[in-house]
Amino acid sequence: AVNELRDETALQYFGKKFSALDSAAQRAVTSAIPMSISEPRRWTTANPDPTNPLNYGTMARFKNKEKKETPELNMGSMSDIIFMFLFFFMVITTMREATLKVHFTPPSATEVQKLEKKSLVANIYVGAPISKNENTLPPGEVSVQLNDQTIKAEDLVADVRDFIGTEKESRDAQDRDRLTFSLKVDKDVQMRYVNTIKQELRKNNALKINYAAGKKSN
Repeated sequence: AVNELRDETALQYFGKKFSALDSAAQRAVTSAIPMSISEPRRWTTANPDPTNPLNYGTMARFKNKEKKETPELNMGSMSDIIFMFLFFFMVITTMREATLKVHFTPPSATEVQKLEKKSLVANIYVGAPISKNENTLPPGEVSVQLNDQTIKAEDLVADVRDFIGTEKESRDAQDRDRLTFSLKVDKDVQMRYVNTIKQELRKNNALKINYAAGKKSN
């Protein structure tokens, strides 16, 4: 009876009788149909049925891997983070101050008006040079400073024109007409130097001019 069962199993799965199988196939059938049959053997995933062709030989058994879902990026707080960075840079950013290369003591005045928005102010310093190496206007007693440079007498017209253009271009279009050129002239400088600079400002349509002064004490 056992031999008949083995032949039936061999024919079912391998298409040959048990005696015609190779040794590996015979072991598989023998394991499924032992000499002593007490009860059907229960096959599990850990102990698969060796007579099943899907589990026989070197055929690989694949295990379904659980799909790992990529966690979604929470964009809810991104706007808050961006706002915090912007606020941080606004707080720590300060207006760039030029390094003075001329002596500047403002004249005193009874009426002084404070400029509200310093970002719309371009400064022109006029005074005696601090260093002997600075450029001066004839006869060599006064220097004109634009940004961090003193200018030569022969370059006064061109440099003032370029300075006005650069300052306007660095502002937004709606702010260019609001730009004020502040003349920070030392109290001992003669007005003829100031008039020369004022003429160049007007030629280049820089009409908002301010004279820096300190409030006279009572």
